[in-house]
Amino acid sequence: MRSRISQPERLRALGEKLNRYINKLLDIIFVSNIYCIGCGAIIDKSRKYSLCNDCMENMAWTSGKVCEQCGRTLGESRMEKRCYFCRTTSHSYDRGYPCTSYHEREKKIISDLKAGKQAYIAEYLAEIIFDKLISCNALNDTEILMPVPANAKNEKQRGFNQSELITRKVFEKCVENIRGLQYYNDVLHRDKKGVQMKGQSSEERRINIKGQILLSETRAHLVRGKTVLLIDDVYTTGATVDECAKVLKSAGATKVCFAGFAIGN
Repeated sequence: MRSRISQPERLRALGEKLNRYINKLLDIIFVSNIYCIGCGAIIDKSRKYSLCNDCMENMAWTSGKVCEQCGRTLGESRMEKRCYFCRTTSHSYDRGYPCTSYHEREKKIISDLKAGKQAYIAEYLAEIIFDKLISCNALNDTEILMPVPANAKNEKQRGFNQSELITRKVFEKCVENIRGLQYYNDVLHRDKKGVQMKGQSSEERRINIKGQILLSETRAHLVRGKTVLLIDDVYTTGATVDECAKVLKSAGATKVCFAGFAIGN
């Protein structure tokens, strides 16, 4: 005589079956787990940064001799310690830690994140940025992580501020290893009446960004006497980062650095 299956066992088996279906469905929905974020090639889920071998090897990583201020890659034969842009422009920030140069592969990743609204990419960029910061010992004296505030219109259209997503993920990785580090996303904000920067020249950006980065009067005290690390997806001309650093230092921040996935050429 066949033994009867108890109700708890039947529910347990049903739950396990349901979990298998859910996991399969998640694998289909979250394609980030099986496609390279650089080229779209199918990859193993365990691939670092969700990059295939080709993209990992040929990404325009900043390495070797870099500009001592913005972090751009310099030619090994260059005698200068700073790049042309930093020699000809006065910056308010102290040091930059970009992970890559902004070439076609990197532009595709950022376009998919922002224009394609593929927010999951932010997690992989956060991993890349975190590893860069660790390799450069950039977190040794950092006390506050802060995202570069986004243009309100762009954030509304996109549904998220990619810099905030990236910074939150970096912070989550940091708190596992660094005590006392703080994350604030409400100290700086952008003037809602501010103009769009896309397509503008470096000089136009520097002129138009003035007065667009605003400081919260009730939160300004948090940065007094602190070292702040700003995080953004792309450093294009440095105008926005400079304005943020200028505002933070006016509130008493002693040092302001930045980190990002890519830096413009």
